[in-house]
Amino acid sequence: MAQTFGFEMRAAITPYNGESLALINDLILRSKASWGYTEELMNLWKPDLIVAEIDLKKRQFFVGSLPDQLVLVYSLSERSMTSCELEDCWVEPELKGRGLGRAIFDDIRMRMKQNEWQSMRIVSDPSAAGFYRRMGAAQVGETPSKPDGRVLPVFEWRPRISRAEQARVGNLHPR
Repeated sequence: MAQTFGFEMRAAITPYNGESLALINDLILRSKASWGYTEELMNLWKPDLIVAEIDLKKRQFFVGSLPDQLVLVYSLSERSMTSCELEDCWVEPELKGRGLGRAIFDDIRMRMKQNEWQSMRIVSDPSAAGFYRRMGAAQVGETPSKPDGRVLPVFEWRPRISRAEQARVGNLHPR
């Protein structure tokens, strides 16, 4: 699906095809580091941030590229027949605030509809919590993180659907 990222560039968000896992991991690490974390913390979190081949079998990965660079990656895992979890959500640091995050959520909305998922769980970096709130997610709790004493906010997001769509769906999928 072609998306406009808010700065007159078009790119496709597509399922990950198995190529350039190193590019994905590089984007993830650069995006995380862009929040100003120390090298010590980045080294502590790196094993949990890196996407391994086994992860590709456990969740669905999606990427967005411009002609010359990978600009976003996100992944979803199914939690139940009616819910999923946003496992990864990373954008090119130089392009933060330019519409990539909204494009990701537009794409997620479509994929949630295809899978009949009604809600999505998000365990957020504290630095990204404001973004998820702007997308309409509600904080529902916290979960422990590394180092000891650090906690991550946990959000739930339910995509809004139009009244016309609600009329078509009716009460087939009560919330």
